[in-house]
Amino acid sequence: MDVMNLKIVISPDVIFQEVQLGESLLLNVKTLVYYAFDPLGTRFWNALQVSADADEALGLVATASDWPLSELQSKFRAILSGLERSGLITLENAR
Repeated sequence: MDVMNLKIVISPDVIFQEVQLGESLLLNVKTLVYYAFDPLGTRFWNALQVSADADEALGLVATASDWPLSELQSKFRAILSGLERSGLITLENAR
């Protein structure tokens, strides 16, 4: 999956709760599907609250992180793929 040119649409049925030390949970209240985030995943989710543009959200995380960009891109792709498979988000072409 190419992260570039994607718009992330969060399901309106998803709630977010930070639980401890940067870890958090997402829950779809209709399907009861949940997804757990480590601190990096939580940062990605928070960036998606600022921008639904995947590339821009990745940039927000990258500027506040010491991780190499290639690793962040790989982790972000995996997170987006998992969220989409779980029905928590929809990925659309931004352009």
